Amino acid sequence: MRSLAFAAALLIASAVAAAAQTSPTKPGSPPEGPPPSPPKVFLAEGYSQPDITPGFCKNIDASRTACTIPGMTAGTYFAEAVGTSTATADGAVQQLTIAGGAQACTTRRGDDPKAAWAVGSARSLRAGCLFTVVTDSPMTIVAVYLDGKATKDAKGPVLSIRRMPWDGALSAMSVSVKQQ
Repeated sequence: MRSLAFAAALLIASAVAAAAQTSPTKPGSPPEGPPPSPPKVFLAEGYSQPDITPGFCKNIDASRTACTIPGMTAGTYFAEAVGTSTATADGAVQQLTIAGGAQACTTRRGDDPKAAWAVGSARSLRAGCLFTVVTDSPMTIVAVYLDGKATKDAKGPVLSIRRMPWDGALSAMSVSVKQQ
């Protein structure tokens, strides 16, 4: 047991030391980090990581807004959506899903007796989703906003997509390890 604690302490100490070596030396200086563009292998094949400006987005109806990521795009993007409704009865609820391809992130806000949503008042729900995209064809990211016992803002959800720097890690997954 002591050797396991010692190994964990050693691992933490080495991680802290590695982080200290990569930290900027002057306060306020930009952090050293990965380049903001895709790796060379993607760039050599003609991919880019363009900014997704409001002109790429279109409100479909009170429940949906979509943004199009152009073809030949490779990069990491943060999608953020906001949906607003006005409660029409006690127990109003909200749900916001951001989907692209077969990937989706969903945020819900249910009835909360400790922070009741007053009938007649507006409330916004905000959600975010991180996508790593490699696509030859245009790809649509959609924000779908649903509510219950409430009326949606007629303008529909607001969706924005922001380009993020590449960090080299494409995914991470927790794995249960059998203890011996």
